[in-house]
Amino acid sequence: MENKNFTGSHAQKAENYFKSGYTCAQSVLLAFEDLTHIDSGTAFAMAAPFGGGVARMRDLCGAVSGMLMVAGILYAPKRPMNHEEKTNFYKLCQSLVQTFREKNEALRKAGTGAQSYAATMVPAVVSISYINYAVVAVLGGVMALNGQIDIGSLASYLVFVRQAAMPINQFTQQSNFLLAALAGAERVFSVMQL
Repeated sequence: MENKNFTGSHAQKAENYFKSGYTCAQSVLLAFEDLTHIDSGTAFAMAAPFGGGVARMRDLCGAVSGMLMVAGILYAPKRPMNHEEKTNFYKLCQSLVQTFREKNEALRKAGTGAQSYAATMVPAVVSISYINYAVVAVLGGVMALNGQIDIGSLASYLVFVRQAAMPINQFTQQSNFLLAALAGAERVFSVMQL
């Protein structure tokens, strides 16, 4: 495993590790190696099973797994029979997980709202282009009946209206894909900043 020696805040380090191909759990654990004093090879191997929500089963977020590993290394009770230390440690871990849940729920709601909005954009733009086509066809038909334009000009103009709407529809679709990807990336990085 190659040690990247990223600089910056722990969250920034975790983000950089993640962008370099490490799992969320590995990224978080490696970002705190200055506090945990675990060598990067051991941290890499220790967090490896927790990628993809525990072995790609999507059960528990890897960032949470990494966060709890760091908490365990830094704050775990030193005396196994001290129940007060264990209780305090578990309260700390529960607090960390609860903070994650709250932040994740807020991000989920925002993401759902954004996706709902994005899901209406393409149909709305396509509908507007159809309405535009229909208006041009009706008005052109009236103008053709009144002898103001001929049918060939109307047909040509209708083809132009349809062709002009295509790039706008495609741009809207591509914008939706891009925004969805950015929202997903933002969610991952926000979770890693806990």
